[in-house]
Amino acid sequence: MPTSVIAGADDLITPPSAAQLLADQIAHATLHIIPDAGHLTNLEAEDTFNRLLIERIQSVV
Repeated sequence: MPTSVIAGADDLITPPSAAQLLADQIAHATLHIIPDAGHLTNLEAEDTFNRLLIERIQSVV
């Protein structure tokens, strides 16, 4: 199943290293680290988050 792991570069709750670990455990996962975003990437970097989400959805439809 195509999987995107999206994390904020400044996330202190689930740091990028945890996102990397998660992505490494999922075959063919894509990791995206969004600069200048913390734990609420979908709110802090709405445009970037939405673009990544739309790209993932379009890649499987």
